[in-house]
Amino acid sequence: MKLQMIETLTEKQLIDLQYLYKYVMGRERSIEDLKVMIKNCVVIAICEHETDQLIGFCRVITDGIYRAVIYDVMADSSYQGKGVGRMLMDKVLEHPLIKSVERIELYTLDKMSFYEKWGFKVNNTMTIMRRTKV
Repeated sequence: MKLQMIETLTEKQLIDLQYLYKYVMGRERSIEDLKVMIKNCVVIAICEHETDQLIGFCRVITDGIYRAVIYDVMADSSYQGKGVGRMLMDKVLEHPLIKSVERIELYTLDKMSFYEKWGFKVNNTMTIMRRTKV
């Protein structure tokens, strides 16, 4: 099995991404919303070379110098525990728009210890405030 890193998604891979959000993250996402989302983010994804099936994905919002936030690091359930998350994180932190950023934040719901190998730590000094669209 050969895997390929990509930064743009095909129409078929958008459907694969919608599947990942639903079955890995438990979130419903429309294809139209996903198109807008990836247009406004740095996208790092992994697909199977032969089938082009999207099996891993993450995204980053950044200004390229001071701040970046990593979101949605995820792998298809059949690839979890096989290094896909590690590949995504390594590629994100090497990306030209991210590697020199002063402060990189990471949003995660679980597996915090997984991210510690890249130097991420729980930050108890910052309060995250959220406004939700009604």
